[in-house]
Formats: sequence, structure tokens, C-alpha cells
Amino acid sequence: MNNLLTDTQAAVTDDELDHLIWGIEREGFHARTLIALKELRERRKDTAELVSMIILAIKNEQERLFEQDYLMGSRDCIDVIREEMLRLNTSSWDSSKEAK
Repeated sequence: MNNLLTDTQAAVTDDELDHLIWGIEREGFHARTLIALKELRERRKDTAELVSMIILAIKNEQERLFEQDYLMGSRDCIDVIREEMLRLNTSSWDSSKEAK
């Protein structure tokens, strides 16, 4: 892991990010850095969850259309992604209004 940290071009892995957060928490210094790293970790989790939801939506649409003897093209996938993002944004909007 240490040799990856010295390569400035390499992406920081989830394990490295967790290790950095652990080290900063242990030292008790650099509060802003710690907050930023924790936010980065949460954003990565949110992004991974979003990607999984979009893939599931495409898979479900493919199965539905396959039953109709229709194969999805790239335009169909783009449409599913747009619809899923709209659905997720709408449900997020509804959830945020309920929280208030």
C-alpha cells in the first residue's frame, strides 16, 4: 500500500482512504482534512449505490423488452438512465420535503 501512496498519479483506493482517515483521527489534528476525507468516502459510497441502481434499472428493462423479442440499443439504455435519474431525483426531492 505504501508504494501506491508515493505514486502521485495513482488513484487513492478505498482501503487507503480508510487508512488515511484512521491515521488523522488517531493524531487528533487536521480537522478540515478529516472532514474532507470523510465526505469523499461518503460520496464514493453514494456513487457506487447510484451506479448499482442504474445497472439494475437497465437490466430490468432489458428483461422486459426481451420478453417482447426486442433487444435494447444504446439509445434505449440512455433513455433508461434518464428515467432512473429522474425517478431518483424525484424521490430524493420528496424525501427531503418530508424531512422538513
